[in-house]
Amino acid sequence: MDPAHLIPKLILRKRWRIHESKLNDPRIIVPACRNHHHSFDQGFIPVPLDAIPEEAFDYAEEIGHPDFFLTDFRFAKTRA
Repeated sequence: MDPAHLIPKLILRKRWRIHESKLNDPRIIVPACRNHHHSFDQGFIPVPLDAIPEEAFDYAEEIGHPDFFLTDFRFAKTRA
């Protein structure tokens, strides 16, 4: 299993300019196999919102993007 960022590092670094020290916060990292990690990143496997840990929502709010999981294409807008 590889660590997978629920909020992609590229978005954190480039779009939002989040400091390097906050990129690997354990609240937004989950284990994923490589095949599923890639499928998730491409939006082929949408993740149900109720599968996202509450701590990940807290992190998104702390960095100023509380609606990320509600608006990003990688996340299903329905429950599992």
